[in-house]
Amino acid sequence: MTKNPLIGRHALVTGAGNGLGRAESLALAGLGAHIVVQDIRGEFADESARKIVDAGGSAETLVCDVADLNTVMAAIAGFEAAGRGLDILINNAGMGGGQGLEDVTREHFDQMFAVNVRAPFFLAQAVVPGMKRRTWGRIVNISSVVAVKGWPDNSHYVGTKAAVIGFSRAWALELAPHGITANSVCPTMTATEMATNSMTAAELDAFAQTNPTKRLAIPDDIANVVAFLCSPASGFITGQTISPSGGSFVGAM
Repeated sequence: MTKNPLIGRHALVTGAGNGLGRAESLALAGLGAHIVVQDIRGEFADESARKIVDAGGSAETLVCDVADLNTVMAAIAGFEAAGRGLDILINNAGMGGGQGLEDVTREHFDQMFAVNVRAPFFLAQAVVPGMKRRTWGRIVNISSVVAVKGWPDNSHYVGTKAAVIGFSRAWALELAPHGITANSVCPTMTATEMATNSMTAAELDAFAQTNPTKRLAIPDDIANVVAFLCSPASGFITGQTISPSGGSFVGAM
């Protein structure tokens, strides 16, 4: 791979205020892309943008709820009008919440699907026309190993993560003639703030011991795969579901 192969490319990373999204943004910026850091929390988005700039990259922020499609799509239209159209879309933003089938409310179900499914679909719809005009584009949907393996007391979440795998496969076939690839990345449990806030150290260690590598993933494990899928080197890879999971996903596909 040549140095800085994404110079001149513009990338939108949703949910980029911390965790996986921040790591993905830094990895893409390291390849030369200008990053639009989207997050609902302005202070988190600003911090990610500062880290990118401090590392020698280029970034700006888009502070909004990714489920607020009017705002997000207006911003995308503005980038296109200004000659700064998006070449890369990382659908990273997502929400979780462990409830059993009988406990999920309609409100929570609708909110989860709005963030995890509706937003990725319509963000792709918004960026694809510009990608077609430039005959180049990369879409990466962040799914999860649970989309294939299942997860008790989280069927609504599992459903959303399975949906974006389906999106990637269909978009890959539809968009390949236009030089656009679409792939899914399925992380396993990753040592992010979300994980450490929701599980005890003992629970995290017990989970790590179930992995053949005997450790949790770290954000860079996932971000490096995302960056590769956005690089020119990955141009013949599309419609794939790739799991940086330390071997825990073997045989699941």
